[in-house]
Amino acid sequence: MINRLLLEAWLDRAAPERAIALVFQALAFTVKTDMAILLLQKGRTAYTYAQFTPRVKKNTYDEFMGFCLHSHVQVFKSFSPDNVQEYFIGGCRDNGFNLLSPEDKKISSGYFTVLKNSCGEPIGTFHLGSFINNFFTGKDLRGILDAFFSRSALLISSITGFNDIIERKNSLKQVFLKFLPEHIIEKMLLEDRALCKGERRTVCILFSDIRSFTAISEKNRPEQVVSFLNNYFNLMVGAIREEGGVIDKFIGDAIVAVFGAEDNNSDYAGQSLRAALKMIERLPKLESAELEIPPGGIKSGIGLHLGSAIVGNIGSDDKTAFAAVGDTVSIAEELEALTKKYGVRLLFSGEVSAALADMECVCLDTIDINGREISLYTPGNNS
Repeated sequence: MINRLLLEAWLDRAAPERAIALVFQALAFTVKTDMAILLLQKGRTAYTYAQFTPRVKKNTYDEFMGFCLHSHVQVFKSFSPDNVQEYFIGGCRDNGFNLLSPEDKKISSGYFTVLKNSCGEPIGTFHLGSFINNFFTGKDLRGILDAFFSRSALLISSITGFNDIIERKNSLKQVFLKFLPEHIIEKMLLEDRALCKGERRTVCILFSDIRSFTAISEKNRPEQVVSFLNNYFNLMVGAIREEGGVIDKFIGDAIVAVFGAEDNNSDYAGQSLRAALKMIERLPKLESAELEIPPGGIKSGIGLHLGSAIVGNIGSDDKTAFAAVGDTVSIAEELEALTKKYGVRLLFSGEVSAALADMECVCLDTIDINGREISLYTPGNNS
């Protein structure tokens, strides 16, 4: 039973409170005691896990906890008794503290051990208390307890270590969420997934660029230009993410986005077109009295192309980034550059048009791009 409970605790290590409760259950099969308190040290804070019988009253608990903290601080010099977070196993506080007792018994004997990880470093202390005099003095019992806590220390270390890994992973996710959707990050954190290694997928690339940005940057103060770009990217990235797109990169004031980088939804063309139309619609929000802008207001050009690309983490050993590479990307960039020539804000290829079942499209031309015949389309309303 003890081995089974400890195995369950290890399997449940992603949920520390549940796993530690299983360690306490295993302890109960090892020795019958009135109080058991585990203090785990993390930084300057001690996380205490306590379990006791209903016979233990609050005064008894507080007195024994004071003894535990005094012993704990001898091991962890940086610990302050003020930095304690308490957890009670199995609702023992409600079952014990709220009951009336004709007498307030004192803990008469105790057991104390230092828990160490596999490197021999202390990670916490474990304390047992009993109302019975000399309960822990027998060599046989102390030998059993020493063996139990020797095994449990490594298990508890793995529980807390696993939780630290989860916390670090969550911290990394918060950083990367500025650049990628959460589902993409989850795939990248799993090193054996294809997205991390790189894979060829059918995607729709959106390439966007601000027209006359050079004029805007030359006519305004640097802080105004930076503020303008930040607001611009916030609005444009919002439109892209609302439609399921992933930001590939920023190139100056240009945006490269990928639709279809990680799922099997076939509406990449529709998603990218809706995102492009939202981006065009939101551009006027960037105009302000403080910013000197070219005649005609702030305009952008957007190119869309649907095709095959390699997506994944690409870069050097010390710096990688999620990216899409291939002819599909360069064609989308070329389509964006052609928007000015054809007098439209949005151009997309025949491949995109063919995938838009319910969209009225106008074919403007058919030209050669990178040795391929590409038909140029724009929405029927000439956006």
